[in-house]
Amino acid sequence: MKFERKQPGGHKKLLSLQCDRCGNKFKAGSSEFEEFISIERNDTGEGSIFGHASSLQLDLCQYCLRDTLG
Repeated sequence: MKFERKQPGGHKKLLSLQCDRCGNKFKAGSSEFEEFISIERNDTGEGSIFGHASSLQLDLCQYCLRDTLG
């Protein structure tokens, strides 16, 4: 999960990330923050188990990525 703040001009500043698996939260600039993996898919296909034209987001810390994918 991304925690952002809107900046002047409509830009967003990423403040921290929270792992969607373990729930640990890390602030921008920390070494753990730099190791997060974020995946976004904005338009799933017609046969998707998540539903047609769904949006998906996934944020994983390095430990959960290793534990999940090896």
